[in-house]
Amino acid sequence: MSWILAFVGFALLVILHELGHFFAAKAVGMRVERFSLFFPPKLAGITRGETEYMIGAIPLGGYVKITGMNPEEELSPELRARSYSGSPVWKRIVVIAAGPVVNLVVAFLILFAIFVVQGKAVPGITVGELSPGSPAAQVLREDDRIVGARLEQGGRTVTLAGDRGGELSAKDRNARVTALVSAIATGGCDAKVTSVSKEEGPKVAQCATPGTISVDYVRDGRSASAQITPRYDAKYERYRLGLTFGNRFQSIGALESADSALTYMGRVTNATVEAIGKLFYDAEARKEVSGVVGSYETTRQSISIDPVLTLQIIAFISLSLAVVNLFPFLPLTADTSSGRSSRSCAAGSPSPRPCSNARAWSASSSCSSSSRSACRTTSAGSPAARASACARPVARVRRRSSRVLAPGGGRAVISGPGWSGAD
Repeated sequence: MSWILAFVGFALLVILHELGHFFAAKAVGMRVERFSLFFPPKLAGITRGETEYMIGAIPLGGYVKITGMNPEEELSPELRARSYSGSPVWKRIVVIAAGPVVNLVVAFLILFAIFVVQGKAVPGITVGELSPGSPAAQVLREDDRIVGARLEQGGRTVTLAGDRGGELSAKDRNARVTALVSAIATGGCDAKVTSVSKEEGPKVAQCATPGTISVDYVRDGRSASAQITPRYDAKYERYRLGLTFGNRFQSIGALESADSALTYMGRVTNATVEAIGKLFYDAEARKEVSGVVGSYETTRQSISIDPVLTLQIIAFISLSLAVVNLFPFLPLTADTSSGRSSRSCAAGSPSPRPCSNARAWSASSSCSSSSRSACRTTSAGSPAARASACARPVARVRRRSSRVLAPGGGRAVISGPGWSGAD
């Protein structure tokens, strides 16, 4: 099912992009010969008026064929007047810009909706995700706010501060999460610490009988407390409750949601342009180039992790598609004379600062694709080909993640450095 949903999402982006070109061409009086979803060979088609509507067999993009895309094409005076090459420059600009403009609008609407529904993240300590069957999963629920915790350590009761609902700085938030994780690691039984590292956190010896940890939390405005017995994880060599820590969400109005969406789009656009530039001189950046299959897999995995994350990835792909089509270099935009388009793109998610204790990944990507058309068309490569390097972030997401809505952006995913974002 996730493959189908990912495919449908990409197909919709292709259709919307090409509809932008299509309706703009019709509006300025150009003759549109064909509107195609996917590339030949032809699977099905129907002709209405002077335009053929076609579905191709190769799902790597789509295209709109306009008469006179090749300026050397021999045309009658009547057709020349309605051709692409025979039209005024302003009409050609309108047609070429219409596809990217549609993608910009789609990206904005998705991000705007996320902000309106979810709000934006502020520093806080909440339950991000729960491992199935873990001790924490028996008691806690996602989005519970962790107020504090108590456990026995060295013969005395240790009280750990959490999120009491007031204003909390990012620095304090990160310090409290680290303290919670470190304390939980000992299992409430004074387990002997064998080693400590910034990358992996503390490693402890297993106790004969682990103690319990009292966790105070707030759910739906009601305070509660629970006794949880941590479980020793031989892989990480420490005790764990089986949860990740996220941030709090703050409701914002429509105007602020629109402003936040536009701000985030600006950040992603800057990251995209920078990534494109790196392709020309940075060998490591070129190694990060990925294709359609990897991008489909990224979106498919995100669907199984978090529907909101999926929408955010689709918004990033749509935004990247718009940016690379508006990029000022002809080889990176639709080539209206040769019938090929070669585009490179990148969508980077700026780090959500309230969670700066962990590296932020949110559809961070750079990619390259070439669309193929034998009929000299204005073509759009698959949107899937524009979300690259995502497979790595999502792989990290699947291992350990806390969900946040980045300030100025949609829901992001934090992948901790092995321990500081999860118990």
